Amino acid sequence: MVGNKDFPDSLQFSPMISHGLAVFTELVCSILLVLALFTRFALIILIGCMSIITFLIYSSDPLGDKEHTILYLFTYLAIFLTGAGKYSIDKNVFK
Repeated sequence: MVGNKDFPDSLQFSPMISHGLAVFTELVCSILLVLALFTRFALIILIGCMSIITFLIYSSDPLGDKEHTILYLFTYLAIFLTGAGKYSIDKNVFK
């Protein structure tokens, strides 16, 4: 069986769908980010995922517990604003 029934369901889908979406985001979009392919598209999804984790799932936790998600969120935002770079696949393929 795919999914975790104890996974937080912040979007009011079933926990298994939320878990599948999180796994897809963290696996596929992170690979796209490392390859610098469809960078901004992958970053939009990653920023959305980190925003949900930071502001919905960890909303009542102290700052120290959500420090990693905030750092990832700001890193994704910085890459989104600056672009993938001149040696990225995006730059070379999609001029």
